[in-house]
Amino acid sequence: MTWILSSHPTLTAETKQPEPIAIPAEYRALKLTKCPPTQLEQEFARKFPGRLETYQHASGILIFRQVQGATRKLHNTSTCLSASGFKLSAPEFTTDPQGRTWECYQARNAKNQLEVKTIIMDESGKSWTNVEEWFWSAFFSSPNKRYLAISEIKSLDCDWR
Repeated sequence: MTWILSSHPTLTAETKQPEPIAIPAEYRALKLTKCPPTQLEQEFARKFPGRLETYQHASGILIFRQVQGATRKLHNTSTCLSASGFKLSAPEFTTDPQGRTWECYQARNAKNQLEVKTIIMDESGKSWTNVEEWFWSAFFSSPNKRYLAISEIKSLDCDWR
């Protein structure tokens, strides 16, 4: 797997010298536009032990969350959507061209219907479909190992922000 580095500044709990998020190369072909963080995202980022970036592209939103080592502050996207009032379909799983398994589901509230795909991966290409699986693997690995959680969110009928 080839990774590229984003040139955008990141939100971080530590304000010293934030590292760029390592964005997987398969997203290079998309015309990504960095989204300014909402007030809620800024509050979340202050407490998050890693980096957070959100991008918009022609068919949806990408949310990248990067952490180093295991943390209980990395949550499943489904948890955040449920807490925001979305009803979730049963998850299904799909394999991408790189052989990684993604968790996929739909999220719906009174105004929006979304299609969501999520994955957590490390730089060596190992991946997990949810935080529970990832956490224990990360816990027993090097505390310096970087992980990237990716959420691909596509609108089936709504405006993004």
